[in-house]
Amino acid sequence: MTSTIPATAGPTPSEPTSAGPPPAAKPAKLRLTTLPGLRAFASLTVFMDHSLLPLPGVNPFADVAFGDTFEAVFRVAAFGCVSFFFVLSGFLLTWLAKPTDSYRGFLRRRLVRIYPGHLVTMLICLLGTGATLWQLLPNIFLVQSWIPRYDIWAALNGSTWSLACEIPFYLLFPVILKGVNRIAPSRLWWWVGGIVGAVLAITTISNFLVPGTPQFPFASPIGMTQFWMVYTAPPTRMLDFVLGMIMCRILKTGRWINLGLLPAIGIYLGAAAVGLLLPFTYELAFVEILPAALLVTAAAATDVHNRRSLLRGKIWAKLGDMSYSFYLVHGIVVFGGGTVLRSGKLFSIPASFGIIAIDLLVSLGLAWLLYTFVERPIRARWSVARPPMKQLIPT
Repeated sequence: MTSTIPATAGPTPSEPTSAGPPPAAKPAKLRLTTLPGLRAFASLTVFMDHSLLPLPGVNPFADVAFGDTFEAVFRVAAFGCVSFFFVLSGFLLTWLAKPTDSYRGFLRRRLVRIYPGHLVTMLICLLGTGATLWQLLPNIFLVQSWIPRYDIWAALNGSTWSLACEIPFYLLFPVILKGVNRIAPSRLWWWVGGIVGAVLAITTISNFLVPGTPQFPFASPIGMTQFWMVYTAPPTRMLDFVLGMIMCRILKTGRWINLGLLPAIGIYLGAAAVGLLLPFTYELAFVEILPAALLVTAAAATDVHNRRSLLRGKIWAKLGDMSYSFYLVHGIVVFGGGTVLRSGKLFSIPASFGIIAIDLLVSLGLAWLLYTFVERPIRARWSVARPPMKQLIPT
């Protein structure tokens, strides 16, 4: 297939320009150095929430009330981090799209990016816990999130359900990008409102019209199908990706509202606090989808305008580079090795924080190994097609 992926379009000469909108963003060659640090911080938030889930052997706090309260602090923010990652994916792919990209080359880079680490960690989980054929096959082909059953989409390395949402987005990205590029800059914010409204509609339908039984394993106020429809289903999550693409165009076409990074973080945390007051279904995606989009764009705008950022630097960059590997291994540590070694025991508050810190260090160490010896060398070798071999004998 030789079709190319179009670059993100800016305003055409026929589009009206005025003194109102701020200047358009710089070309996509600019490296967005704040986003890796923000991605690392979001990964840490998800890790903390998973470490505190009210599951046997996972949450280490003997003081149940303290453990539940501490988990609530991270819960909505962690749900929002999933929206953040999906929005970020759409934003970055749109930011980096070039007119010379081929569809085949684009898919090669994306699959080489996610598949090797997925296969390694899936094999580790398979050896450790086993799986039925109906759990294994969807995981191999990354289609498990299309099936509204927790024992399938969370089987083996449960974190990889989100990869099954990434795959259809990658397949459709060139087509969606053409459509996004046709949106007039003056209408981009209307599209943002439409996407947020669509997420609200899906959430409301799920909350009031979808049966609440059988219940989701560790979210008793909600049914399994309700949870899947709002949080795990790829068509729903496609809205997050497209929102990221539109936010990228908003920044590139000079329609960004110039919201600073710190205010964007404040909005994100404030929305998490509000989410605790709403029905659980609304915590899963709706509460944080717009704050996540604002946060991603504010971080990118910080780099575009060369503003000061505390999330730049070699350490943040390295953690950002390792964030995908960390995402793959942390669940194995939290739900697997650490849980087995603790044998269901509960601990004092200081000891529990120490256990979480140990799990974090082990997860970082395993992420470094996976990134260094699997992800990075395979990407370097296979992400770009090798040129044809030269003839040994000239003709």
